Amino acid sequence: MKISINLLPNIEKEKSSNLLLLPIAGLILIIAASAVLLYSYINLSKEVDRLEQTIASSIETKNELQQAFSIKTTGITEHNIIDQYQNVNDFINSIYNDTVGLKTNVYQLLPDNANVESYVFTIDGDLLVTVTFHSKGDTAIYLHRLLQADFVTSALVTSIKSDIEDASYTSLFEVKLKTMEGEE
Repeated sequence: MKISINLLPNIEKEKSSNLLLLPIAGLILIIAASAVLLYSYINLSKEVDRLEQTIASSIETKNELQQAFSIKTTGITEHNIIDQYQNVNDFINSIYNDTVGLKTNVYQLLPDNANVESYVFTIDGDLLVTVTFHSKGDTAIYLHRLLQADFVTSALVTSIKSDIEDASYTSLFEVKLKTMEGEE
């Protein structure tokens, strides 16, 4: 037999309700954290999908532009032959002076009653003009006008032939014209 002597008053321990409150608070905290994490995951998934669509459309646009650029820059094809021709034509027209305008200017410098027998022009700007005049002084006047013209680099009379029957003088001029834009 066992004898126990307890001199302390017999107090029954009250079970605290705090013990039950702690697991409930932990469970609520876990549920709230899970809800926040789930919401963040769904939001980020939607944002990733939207960004993937934006990237895909940007890549598609870039590929289309790259293909269009490639077509325009790689040689002559059936799609761009007119554009290529127009570009070359515009480029040449922007470099060279108008040859018809140069011819008109050369003709405007002629004295009265002068007649152009031949007109030979090269793209380098060399011009051979054979002109028939009715007086000796017209050759000198025409040469002087050519030398004073702003579109002429140099002019030279290479020969003068007289025709006694027609009372005319045929002169051959070698003229160097400014054929390039901005040429000094």
